[in-house]
Amino acid sequence: MEAPNKLILPERNPVTHARHRREVFWQIIIPMMLGILLVLVAVTIVLLSATHAATNLSRWADVSLIWLILPSLLIAFIFLTILIAFTYLISIVLKKTPPYAHLIQQYFETGKNKVSFYSNKITDPIVKARSAWAVLSHPSRYGKQPPAEK
Repeated sequence: MEAPNKLILPERNPVTHARHRREVFWQIIIPMMLGILLVLVAVTIVLLSATHAATNLSRWADVSLIWLILPSLLIAFIFLTILIAFTYLISIVLKKTPPYAHLIQQYFETGKNKVSFYSNKITDPIVKARSAWAVLSHPSRYGKQPPAEK
């Protein structure tokens, strides 16, 4: 058996490939490096400040705690924004729903009445015939009893 043919990819366009590499550098690598540099500077400042004997460590502990809480606070703020948006949208939907719900209820009521009307039309002759047959086959159960003989 022969090996399946490998997919041959076309050569890259050198102009667009170079532009893509520049965009990756400016949009991904530079912001990532700046973020890492900023974090390293902040850690260095905190460590250098904590090594001095005259520094109030409680103040830096509070600053560190604030920096630890900020990401959680940001995520909680995003969820709060989503919750507020959903609450607002639900209030709008609740204001617009009743007229349409009433219209749908009227359609179902009309359908129920039509089904009931036609099912009664279909079953009435059968029910009347069976009731007449029941009366005729057992006259003693329905109507007056014949006088008892002594």
